[in-house]
Amino acid sequence: MQSIEQLEKRLQIEQDALARADLFGNQIAQAVYREGVARAEKRLHDARVRQGDY
Repeated sequence: MQSIEQLEKRLQIEQDALARADLFGNQIAQAVYREGVARAEKRLHDARVRQGDY
């Protein structure tokens, strides 16, 4: 299981990648990274729920 800190870093990586895809107008990459952001957000949320943060 990943720590909250690791999950936050992963989310930031996905968000940064999405921002670059947006900057360059790459629609395929945008779709891929949006999915990655959504998965990372869900994992982080679920981990926080398990930890009792929510």
